[in-house]
Amino acid sequence: GRGYAHFPSCEAAAREWASRIDVAFCVQVIEHVERPRDFLASIRALLAPTGQLVLSTPNRNDILFDLLPDDFPAFFYRTQHRWIFDADSLSACARAAGFVVVEVRHLHRSGLATAIMWLRDRRPKGRTPLPPLDRTVDAHWKGWLESAGRSDNLYLHLRPA
Repeated sequence: GRGYAHFPSCEAAAREWASRIDVAFCVQVIEHVERPRDFLASIRALLAPTGQLVLSTPNRNDILFDLLPDDFPAFFYRTQHRWIFDADSLSACARAAGFVVVEVRHLHRSGLATAIMWLRDRRPKGRTPLPPLDRTVDAHWKGWLESAGRSDNLYLHLRPA
């Protein structure tokens, strides 16, 4: 009723939209698909020659792997995640699917309290605040993780090759 079209797959959308999409977003999906390279290639087929794709996924280099080597992997490698990427492997997959990597960015979504709760309780507690940790502490924590590539998420900005 609002003029939106729904397609069951990129291949079905390509019948009408091949090489016509200016911007596509793939947020927290690629780690669930059976064949990531083919999935990205199907998105690539939709993009106009000057189109762009923003792609995000959990980061295999999340700091919690080092802090909790006996507890965090069981949480991270749950059955719904078929693939786990770091910046290099996701970039290689994107290039194999016909993309140029314009930019890789790391983004950390939770504050230091989340890591401390993980260390204390050995399981996730959501984004529970932990006074006296404040936004200043969180900004430093997130900034360090992002600059070191140890964030919980990574984002790629891609364009067709």
